Amino acid sequence: MTQLAEQLLEVAAKAGAEAAEVFQARSHSRPIFFESNRLKQLESTQSEGTALRLWRNGCPGIAVAHGPVEPNALVEIALSISSLNEPEYIELSSKAKNQYYPNQGISISVEQLVTWGKEAIALIREVYPDVICHGEWDCEIESTRLVNSLGLDCHHIDTTLSGYVETDWVRGDDLLNISDGQIQRNSLDPRKVANRILQRLDWAQKNVIP
Repeated sequence: MTQLAEQLLEVAAKAGAEAAEVFQARSHSRPIFFESNRLKQLESTQSEGTALRLWRNGCPGIAVAHGPVEPNALVEIALSISSLNEPEYIELSSKAKNQYYPNQGISISVEQLVTWGKEAIALIREVYPDVICHGEWDCEIESTRLVNSLGLDCHHIDTTLSGYVETDWVRGDDLLNISDGQIQRNSLDPRKVANRILQRLDWAQKNVIP
């Protein structure tokens, strides 16, 4: 990720661009899934996107790519776009004082996600053993970087945790579906998620008086 940004700036400069900037975003997600009260699936997904904006003879051009990037090809696309545009004033930020912002959130292991998921389901079924539970728990790490030809280099990493539980309760011909979840940065509380679902299951026990 770091090397690509510098390569794009270098190739753009050699191609005649008087200014350029690169924005990169990358995410890594490790979701786990529960189905019918059991752990069903573990996944790991990654995605990456790169945007290049440059100016040649004052004319702006932009190119966007997802996944692996060939620097020369991306620069060529941006230059082709710039040839279609009118010249404009180039606005780029110079080198920032705080180039790397503090990371936010804590990365959690897959094992911990599994533990939280099992705990939430166990708490619900301890009170309502006939309830069927599904769920998804995830740790997603997103990193972004902005670099330009004036020396600006900003980088940030954000880690988000999420937990979601869905319940199905079949009583005769009736089906009650309840779901709840949580999105936080440093930790998840499966007990809170379970308690909110249990409260709604308790409400469903009471008939409405006409």
